[in-house]
Amino acid sequence: MGMKGLSLFSGIGGLDIAAEWAGIETIGFCEIEPYPVSILRKRWKDVPVENDVRSIRGSEWGNADIVFGGFPCQDLSVAGKQKGLWDEDGTPTRSGLWFEMLRVIHEIRPRWVLAENVRGAVNKALDTVQSSLGCEGYKVWSLVIPASAVGAPHQRERLFVVGAREDVADSIAERLQGCEWGCSFSEQGSPTSEPTPPCGEGGKLWPTPISGVCGMTARTTGRPLEKSGHLTTQVYLAEQRERLWPTPRANKVSGYSSEGYGKTLPQVVDEQLWPTPSVCGNYNRKGASATSGDGLATAVGNHLWRTPDANCSRGASSTDRYQWKVDNSMPISINDQVAHEGKDIGQLSPDWVECLMGYPIGWTDVDCEGLEQWQGFPALMGEKQYPYEPPRTGIKIPNRAKRLKALGNAVVPQQAYPLFRAIAEMDKIYMEGIE
Repeated sequence: MGMKGLSLFSGIGGLDIAAEWAGIETIGFCEIEPYPVSILRKRWKDVPVENDVRSIRGSEWGNADIVFGGFPCQDLSVAGKQKGLWDEDGTPTRSGLWFEMLRVIHEIRPRWVLAENVRGAVNKALDTVQSSLGCEGYKVWSLVIPASAVGAPHQRERLFVVGAREDVADSIAERLQGCEWGCSFSEQGSPTSEPTPPCGEGGKLWPTPISGVCGMTARTTGRPLEKSGHLTTQVYLAEQRERLWPTPRANKVSGYSSEGYGKTLPQVVDEQLWPTPSVCGNYNRKGASATSGDGLATAVGNHLWRTPDANCSRGASSTDRYQWKVDNSMPISINDQVAHEGKDIGQLSPDWVECLMGYPIGWTDVDCEGLEQWQGFPALMGEKQYPYEPPRTGIKIPNRAKRLKALGNAVVPQQAYPLFRAIAEMDKIYMEGIE
Protein backbone atom coordinates (compact mmCIF):
# COMPACT_ATOMS: atom_id res chain seq x y z
CA MET A 1 0.00 0.00 0.00
CA GLY A 2 1.42 3.37 -1.01
CA MET A 3 2.24 6.26 1.28
CA LYS A 4 -0.28 9.00 2.02
CA GLY A 5 0.68 12.65 2.42
CA LEU A 6 -0.81 15.83 3.86
CA SER A 7 0.14 18.87 1.80
CA LEU A 8 0.48 22.26 3.52
CA PHE A 9 1.00 25.63 1.79
CA SER A 10 0.19 23.69 -1.37
CA GLY A 11 0.29 26.50 -3.95
CA ILE A 12 -0.45 25.05 -7.39
CA GLY A 13 0.55 21.53 -6.33
CA GLY A 14 4.17 21.34 -7.48
CA LEU A 15 5.27 19.19 -4.55
CA ASP A 16 2.17 17.07 -4.96
CA ILE A 17 2.99 16.33 -8.60
CA ALA A 18 6.45 15.19 -7.51
CA ALA A 19 5.00 13.11 -4.67
CA GLU A 20 2.52 11.50 -7.06
CA TRP A 21 5.36 10.56 -9.43
CA ALA A 22 6.99 8.79 -6.46
CA GLY A 23 3.81 6.88 -5.63
CA ILE A 24 2.72 9.07 -2.69
CA GLU A 25 -0.98 9.97 -2.61
CA THR A 26 -1.99 13.44 -1.39
CA ILE A 27 -5.02 13.05 0.88
CA GLY A 28 -5.47 16.73 1.75
CA PHE A 29 -4.38 20.22 0.73
CA CYS A 30 -4.06 23.47 2.64
CA GLU A 31 -3.86 26.70 0.63
CA ILE A 32 -5.20 30.18 1.36
CA GLU A 33 -4.77 32.01 -1.98
CA PRO A 34 -7.99 31.82 -4.04
CA TYR A 35 -6.54 31.24 -7.51
CA PRO A 36 -4.15 28.43 -6.50
CA VAL A 37 -7.08 26.89 -4.61
CA SER A 38 -9.10 26.86 -7.83
CA ILE A 39 -6.21 25.08 -9.57
CA LEU A 40 -5.99 22.45 -6.82
CA ARG A 41 -9.74 21.82 -6.97
CA LYS A 42 -9.51 21.52 -10.76
CA ARG A 43 -6.57 19.09 -10.85
CA TRP A 44 -7.49 16.99 -7.79
CA LYS A 45 -11.28 17.00 -7.77
CA ASP A 46 -11.67 14.41 -5.00
CA VAL A 47 -9.08 15.77 -2.56
CA PRO A 48 -10.29 18.20 0.16
CA VAL A 49 -8.73 21.66 0.39
CA GLU A 50 -8.41 23.47 3.73
CA ASN A 51 -7.90 27.24 3.59
CA ASP A 52 -6.04 28.03 6.81
CA VAL A 53 -3.17 26.00 8.24
CA ARG A 54 -4.10 27.29 11.70
CA SER A 55 -7.36 25.36 11.49
CA ILE A 56 -5.70 22.04 10.62
CA ARG A 57 -6.04 19.48 13.42
CA GLY A 58 -3.75 16.50 13.45
CA SER A 59 -6.47 14.23 14.80
CA GLU A 60 -8.28 14.56 11.46
CA TRP A 61 -5.23 13.53 9.42
CA GLY A 62 -3.70 10.77 11.49
CA ASN A 63 -3.35 8.48 8.47
CA ALA A 64 -0.77 10.77 6.85
CA ASP A 65 2.60 9.05 6.52
CA ILE A 66 4.32 12.26 5.43
CA VAL A 67 3.61 15.95 5.96
CA PHE A 68 5.14 18.22 3.36
CA GLY A 69 4.88 21.81 2.21
CA GLY A 70 6.62 24.99 1.20
CA PHE A 71 5.96 27.38 4.07
CA PRO A 72 5.74 31.10 3.11
CA CYS A 73 8.97 32.66 1.89
CA GLN A 74 8.10 36.38 1.96
CA ASP A 75 10.26 37.08 5.01
CA LEU A 76 13.13 34.85 3.90
CA SER A 77 13.59 35.70 0.23
CA VAL A 78 16.11 38.28 -0.97
CA ALA A 79 13.13 39.86 -2.75
CA GLY A 80 11.41 40.37 0.61
CA LYS A 81 12.26 42.17 3.85
CA GLN A 82 14.32 39.23 5.15
CA LYS A 83 12.94 39.52 8.66
CA GLY A 84 13.21 35.79 9.18
CA LEU A 85 10.70 33.79 11.20
CA TRP A 86 10.18 36.47 13.87
CA ASP A 87 9.13 40.10 13.68
CA GLU A 88 10.83 42.83 15.67
CA ASP A 89 8.14 42.64 18.36
CA GLY A 90 8.70 38.90 18.80
CA THR A 91 5.60 37.74 16.93
CA PRO A 92 5.93 35.24 14.09
CA THR A 93 6.17 36.71 10.60
CA ARG A 94 4.24 35.24 7.69
CA SER A 95 7.18 32.90 7.17
CA GLY A 96 6.75 32.11 10.85
CA LEU A 97 3.80 29.98 9.80
CA TRP A 98 6.47 27.29 9.84
CA PHE A 99 5.55 26.90 13.51
CA GLU A 100 1.99 26.00 12.48
CA MET A 101 3.42 23.33 10.20
CA LEU A 102 5.52 22.15 13.14
CA ARG A 103 2.38 21.99 15.32
CA VAL A 104 0.65 19.81 12.73
CA ILE A 105 3.72 17.55 12.61
CA HIS A 106 3.69 17.32 16.42
CA GLU A 107 0.01 16.31 16.41
CA ILE A 108 0.22 13.75 13.59
CA ARG A 109 3.70 12.32 14.22
CA PRO A 110 4.16 11.27 10.56
CA ARG A 111 7.04 8.99 9.64
CA TRP A 112 8.44 11.61 7.28
CA VAL A 113 8.56 15.39 6.85
CA LEU A 114 9.61 17.45 3.85
CA ALA A 115 9.78 21.25 4.04
CA GLU A 116 10.66 23.45 1.07
CA ASN A 117 11.62 27.10 0.83
CA VAL A 118 13.81 29.62 -0.98
CA ARG A 119 17.58 29.49 -0.69
CA GLY A 120 17.48 32.55 1.56
CA ALA A 121 16.00 30.34 4.27
CA VAL A 122 19.45 28.80 4.75
CA ASN A 123 20.56 31.91 6.62
CA LYS A 124 17.23 33.04 8.03
CA ALA A 125 15.40 29.90 9.11
CA LEU A 126 17.33 26.66 8.60
CA ASP A 127 18.81 26.43 12.11
CA THR A 128 15.38 26.90 13.67
CA VAL A 129 13.68 24.43 11.33
CA GLN A 130 16.32 21.75 11.91
CA SER A 131 16.48 22.18 15.67
CA SER A 132 12.69 22.27 16.10
CA LEU A 133 12.30 19.06 14.08
CA GLY A 134 15.07 17.52 16.16
CA CYS A 135 13.19 18.42 19.32
CA GLU A 136 10.13 16.66 17.88
CA GLY A 137 12.13 13.46 17.51
CA TYR A 138 13.22 13.60 13.88
CA LYS A 139 16.58 13.07 12.26
CA VAL A 140 17.08 15.85 9.75
CA TRP A 141 18.94 16.40 6.48
CA SER A 142 18.93 19.53 4.35
CA LEU A 143 20.17 20.40 0.88
CA VAL A 144 19.79 23.07 -1.78
CA ILE A 145 18.80 21.91 -5.27
CA PRO A 146 18.77 24.35 -8.20
CA ALA A 147 16.25 23.75 -10.98
CA SER A 148 19.15 23.62 -13.43
CA ALA A 149 20.40 20.50 -11.64
CA VAL A 150 17.40 18.59 -12.98
CA GLY A 151 17.63 19.97 -16.51
CA ALA A 152 15.69 23.24 -16.28
CA PRO A 153 17.16 26.16 -18.25
CA HIS A 154 16.97 28.47 -15.21
CA GLN A 155 18.25 28.42 -11.64
CA ARG A 156 15.42 28.61 -9.06
CA GLU A 157 17.39 27.32 -6.09
CA ARG A 158 15.28 25.67 -3.44
CA LEU A 159 16.10 24.52 0.08
CA PHE A 160 14.70 21.13 1.07
CA VAL A 161 14.63 19.87 4.65
CA VAL A 162 13.86 16.16 5.08
CA GLY A 163 12.96 14.68 8.44
CA ALA A 164 12.67 10.99 9.35
CA ARG A 165 11.11 10.05 12.67
CA GLU A 166 13.88 8.63 14.86
CA ASP A 167 12.39 5.16 15.20
CA VAL A 168 11.98 5.01 11.41
CA ALA A 169 15.53 6.20 10.71
CA ASP A 170 16.98 3.79 13.29
CA SER A 171 15.04 0.84 11.89
CA ILE A 172 16.17 1.60 8.34
CA ALA A 173 19.77 2.00 9.48
CA GLU A 174 19.63 -1.34 11.27
CA ARG A 175 18.28 -3.10 8.19
CA LEU A 176 20.87 -1.51 5.93
CA GLN A 177 23.80 -1.97 8.30
CA GLY A 178 26.19 -4.61 7.04
CA CYS A 179 24.63 -4.82 3.58
CA GLU A 180 26.90 -4.79 0.55
CA TRP A 181 24.98 -1.92 -1.00
CA GLY A 182 23.15 1.25 -0.22
CA CYS A 183 23.84 3.57 2.70
CA SER A 184 23.65 3.47 6.45
CA PHE A 185 23.25 6.23 9.00
CA SER A 186 25.88 7.45 11.39
CA GLU A 187 25.07 7.98 15.05
CA GLN A 188 24.23 11.60 14.31
CA GLY A 189 21.89 10.56 11.52
CA SER A 190 24.01 11.68 8.58
CA PRO A 191 24.30 9.35 5.58
CA THR A 192 27.52 7.37 5.25
CA SER A 193 28.68 5.65 2.10
CA GLU A 194 28.68 1.89 1.75
CA PRO A 195 30.12 -0.16 -1.11
CA THR A 196 28.00 0.09 -4.24
CA PRO A 197 27.00 -3.19 -5.85
CA PRO A 198 28.21 -4.01 -9.34
CA CYS A 199 25.41 -3.62 -11.85
CA GLY A 200 25.04 -3.89 -15.56
CA GLU A 201 26.97 -6.23 -17.78
CA GLY A 202 30.46 -7.12 -16.59
CA GLY A 203 30.03 -5.41 -13.23
CA LYS A 204 30.18 -1.92 -14.74
CA LEU A 205 27.92 0.87 -13.59
CA TRP A 206 25.28 2.10 -15.98
CA PRO A 207 25.64 5.72 -17.05
CA THR A 208 23.30 8.07 -15.21
CA PRO A 209 20.29 9.03 -17.36
CA ILE A 210 20.11 12.73 -18.30
CA SER A 211 16.35 12.83 -17.78
CA GLY A 212 13.41 10.62 -18.55
CA VAL A 213 12.41 10.23 -14.91
CA CYS A 214 8.77 9.73 -13.98
CA GLY A 215 8.05 7.95 -17.24
CA MET A 216 8.90 11.05 -19.27
CA THR A 217 10.85 10.70 -22.47
CA ALA A 218 14.29 12.28 -22.52
CA ARG A 219 15.06 14.68 -25.33
CA THR A 220 18.06 16.28 -26.94
CA THR A 221 17.16 18.87 -29.55
CA GLY A 222 13.47 18.64 -28.87
CA ARG A 223 12.79 15.23 -30.40
CA PRO A 224 12.31 12.01 -28.43
CA LEU A 225 15.31 9.75 -28.08
CA GLU A 226 14.88 6.36 -29.71
CA LYS A 227 14.62 3.44 -27.33
CA SER A 228 17.65 1.23 -27.60
CA GLY A 229 20.07 -0.81 -25.53
CA HIS A 230 21.89 2.37 -24.57
CA LEU A 231 20.85 4.71 -21.83
CA THR A 232 20.12 8.35 -22.44
CA THR A 233 23.59 9.54 -21.50
CA GLN A 234 25.30 7.43 -24.15
CA VAL A 235 22.89 8.51 -26.88
CA TYR A 236 23.20 12.12 -25.81
CA LEU A 237 27.00 12.07 -25.87
CA ALA A 238 27.06 10.44 -29.28
CA GLU A 239 24.60 12.85 -30.87
CA GLN A 240 25.33 16.10 -29.05
CA ARG A 241 29.06 16.10 -28.31
CA GLU A 242 29.55 19.45 -29.98
CA ARG A 243 26.84 20.99 -27.77
CA LEU A 244 28.16 19.88 -24.39
CA TRP A 245 28.62 22.47 -21.66
CA PRO A 246 32.20 23.43 -20.81
CA THR A 247 33.65 21.22 -18.08
CA PRO A 248 33.78 22.97 -14.67
CA ARG A 249 37.38 23.78 -13.75
CA ALA A 250 39.29 25.03 -10.74
CA ASN A 251 39.69 28.67 -11.65
CA LYS A 252 38.10 32.02 -11.00
CA VAL A 253 34.37 32.05 -11.60
CA SER A 254 34.60 35.06 -13.87
CA GLY A 255 37.86 34.18 -15.63
CA TYR A 256 38.82 32.11 -18.60
CA SER A 257 39.39 28.38 -18.46
CA SER A 258 42.65 26.94 -17.20
CA GLU A 259 43.67 26.14 -20.77
CA GLY A 260 43.61 29.84 -21.55
CA TYR A 261 40.82 29.79 -24.09
CA GLY A 262 37.07 29.65 -24.24
CA LYS A 263 34.47 30.75 -21.73
CA THR A 264 34.04 29.16 -18.34
CA LEU A 265 30.97 27.17 -17.43
CA PRO A 266 29.51 29.96 -15.24
CA GLN A 267 29.89 32.43 -18.11
CA VAL A 268 28.05 30.17 -20.51
CA VAL A 269 25.38 29.37 -17.93
CA ASP A 270 24.81 33.05 -17.17
CA GLU A 271 24.40 33.78 -20.86
CA GLN A 272 22.02 30.94 -21.67
CA LEU A 273 19.85 30.26 -18.62
CA TRP A 274 16.49 32.00 -18.47
CA PRO A 275 15.76 34.23 -15.48
CA THR A 276 13.62 32.38 -12.96
CA PRO A 277 9.91 33.35 -12.99
CA SER A 278 8.97 35.62 -10.10
CA VAL A 279 5.78 36.96 -8.58
CA CYS A 280 6.28 40.61 -9.49
CA GLY A 281 9.73 41.07 -11.08
CA ASN A 282 9.21 39.56 -14.51
CA TYR A 283 9.50 42.98 -16.17
CA ASN A 284 12.65 44.13 -14.35
CA ARG A 285 15.42 45.52 -16.53
CA LYS A 286 19.14 45.02 -16.01
CA GLY A 287 20.75 48.00 -14.35
CA ALA A 288 17.52 49.43 -12.93
CA SER A 289 19.20 49.01 -9.56
CA ALA A 290 22.66 48.00 -8.40
CA THR A 291 21.67 44.34 -8.26
CA SER A 292 18.89 44.00 -10.81
CA GLY A 293 19.04 41.84 -13.90
CA ASP A 294 16.50 41.32 -16.63
CA GLY A 295 13.25 39.72 -15.52
CA LEU A 296 11.82 36.78 -17.43
CA ALA A 297 9.41 38.84 -19.54
CA THR A 298 12.17 41.32 -20.40
CA ALA A 299 14.54 38.51 -21.36
CA VAL A 300 11.90 36.90 -23.57
CA GLY A 301 11.31 40.21 -25.31
CA ASN A 302 15.01 40.80 -25.82
CA HIS A 303 15.44 37.41 -27.46
CA LEU A 304 12.45 37.61 -29.79
CA TRP A 305 13.61 40.44 -32.00
CA ARG A 306 14.17 39.53 -35.62
CA THR A 307 17.59 40.29 -37.07
CA PRO A 308 17.31 43.45 -39.22
CA ASP A 309 17.80 42.74 -42.90
CA ALA A 310 17.62 44.56 -46.19
CA ASN A 311 13.85 44.27 -46.27
CA CYS A 312 13.15 45.34 -42.71
CA SER A 313 11.76 48.71 -43.72
CA ARG A 314 9.03 47.14 -45.82
CA GLY A 315 7.41 45.15 -43.07
CA ALA A 316 4.83 42.44 -43.52
CA SER A 317 1.80 42.44 -45.73
CA SER A 318 -1.65 42.91 -44.22
CA THR A 319 -2.29 39.19 -44.79
CA ASP A 320 0.85 38.25 -42.89
CA ARG A 321 -0.06 40.58 -40.04
CA TYR A 322 -3.51 39.00 -39.80
CA GLN A 323 -2.02 35.50 -39.75
CA TRP A 324 0.37 36.58 -37.01
CA LYS A 325 -2.59 37.73 -34.93
CA VAL A 326 -4.39 34.42 -35.50
CA ASP A 327 -1.64 31.89 -34.83
CA ASN A 328 0.62 34.00 -32.58
CA SER A 329 3.60 33.52 -34.88
CA MET A 330 6.30 36.17 -35.09
CA PRO A 331 6.01 39.11 -37.53
CA ILE A 332 8.19 38.92 -40.58
CA SER A 333 10.35 41.97 -39.91
CA ILE A 334 11.68 43.99 -37.02
CA ASN A 335 9.79 46.96 -38.43
CA ASP A 336 6.48 45.28 -37.68
CA GLN A 337 7.56 44.60 -34.13
CA VAL A 338 8.50 48.22 -33.54
CA ALA A 339 5.23 49.34 -35.11
CA HIS A 340 3.27 47.29 -32.59
CA GLU A 341 5.09 49.04 -29.71
CA GLY A 342 5.47 45.83 -27.75
CA LYS A 343 1.87 45.33 -26.64
CA ASP A 344 0.47 43.67 -29.74
CA ILE A 345 3.61 41.58 -30.09
CA GLY A 346 2.31 39.81 -27.06
CA GLN A 347 3.09 39.47 -23.39
CA LEU A 348 4.84 36.70 -21.54
CA SER A 349 2.72 33.57 -21.93
CA PRO A 350 1.89 31.46 -18.85
CA ASP A 351 1.71 28.40 -21.11
CA TRP A 352 5.39 28.81 -21.92
CA VAL A 353 6.27 29.55 -18.28
CA GLU A 354 4.53 26.31 -17.31
CA CYS A 355 6.82 24.48 -19.71
CA LEU A 356 9.79 26.35 -18.19
CA MET A 357 8.73 25.35 -14.68
CA GLY A 358 8.15 21.67 -15.48
CA TYR A 359 4.33 21.66 -15.50
CA PRO A 360 1.97 20.34 -18.18
CA ILE A 361 0.88 23.11 -20.53
CA GLY A 362 -2.41 24.54 -19.27
CA TRP A 363 -1.88 23.41 -15.67
CA THR A 364 -2.71 26.85 -14.24
CA ASP A 365 -5.57 27.46 -16.71
CA VAL A 366 -8.70 26.51 -14.78
CA ASP A 367 -10.63 26.25 -18.05
CA CYS A 368 -8.18 23.74 -19.54
CA GLU A 369 -9.58 20.21 -19.44
CA GLY A 370 -7.30 18.00 -21.52
CA LEU A 371 -3.78 18.30 -20.13
CA GLU A 372 -0.98 16.78 -22.16
CA GLN A 373 1.95 15.09 -20.44
CA TRP A 374 4.86 17.44 -19.84
CA GLN A 375 7.33 16.84 -22.66
CA GLY A 376 10.44 18.69 -21.57
CA PHE A 377 11.96 22.03 -20.62
CA PRO A 378 12.27 24.82 -23.21
CA ALA A 379 15.37 25.60 -25.23
CA LEU A 380 18.05 27.83 -23.73
CA MET A 381 17.97 31.57 -24.31
CA GLY A 382 18.98 32.50 -27.82
CA GLU A 383 18.22 29.04 -29.20
CA LYS A 384 15.42 27.99 -31.53
CA GLN A 385 12.35 26.77 -29.68
CA TYR A 386 11.71 23.03 -29.51
CA PRO A 387 8.65 21.79 -31.44
CA TYR A 388 6.73 20.99 -28.26
CA GLU A 389 7.17 24.48 -26.78
CA PRO A 390 4.19 26.85 -26.82
CA PRO A 391 4.79 30.44 -28.02
CA ARG A 392 6.72 32.52 -25.51
CA THR A 393 4.28 35.41 -25.82
CA GLY A 394 0.56 35.76 -26.38
CA ILE A 395 -2.23 38.31 -26.75
CA LYS A 396 -5.21 38.74 -24.41
CA ILE A 397 -4.60 35.57 -22.41
CA PRO A 398 -7.32 35.03 -19.76
CA ASN A 399 -6.10 35.14 -16.15
CA ARG A 400 -2.56 35.79 -17.38
CA ALA A 401 -1.46 37.82 -14.33
CA LYS A 402 -2.95 35.34 -11.86
CA ARG A 403 -1.33 32.41 -13.62
CA LEU A 404 2.08 34.08 -13.75
CA LYS A 405 1.89 35.02 -10.08
CA ALA A 406 1.04 31.44 -9.17
CA LEU A 407 3.91 30.11 -11.26
CA GLY A 408 6.26 32.71 -9.78
CA ASN A 409 5.61 31.20 -6.36
CA ALA A 410 5.90 27.61 -7.53
CA VAL A 411 8.53 24.93 -7.14
CA VAL A 412 9.76 22.93 -10.12
CA PRO A 413 8.30 19.43 -9.49
CA GLN A 414 11.39 17.75 -10.93
CA GLN A 415 13.47 19.34 -8.16
CA ALA A 416 11.51 17.59 -5.44
CA TYR A 417 10.95 14.26 -7.19
CA PRO A 418 14.33 12.66 -6.24
CA LEU A 419 13.64 13.38 -2.57
CA PHE A 420 10.12 11.97 -2.62
CA ARG A 421 11.38 8.94 -4.49
CA ALA A 422 14.13 8.38 -1.91
CA ILE A 423 11.63 8.77 0.93
CA ALA A 424 9.26 6.27 -0.69
CA GLU A 425 12.07 3.74 -1.16
CA MET A 426 13.33 4.13 2.42
CA ASP A 427 9.80 3.89 3.78
CA LYS A 428 9.33 0.63 1.89
CA ILE A 429 12.39 -0.77 3.65
CA TYR A 430 10.98 0.37 7.00
CA MET A 431 7.55 -1.15 6.39
CA GLU A 432 9.06 -4.47 5.31
CA GLY A 433 10.92 -4.57 8.61
CA ILE A 434 7.82 -4.22 10.79
CA GLU A 435 5.55 -6.59 8.89
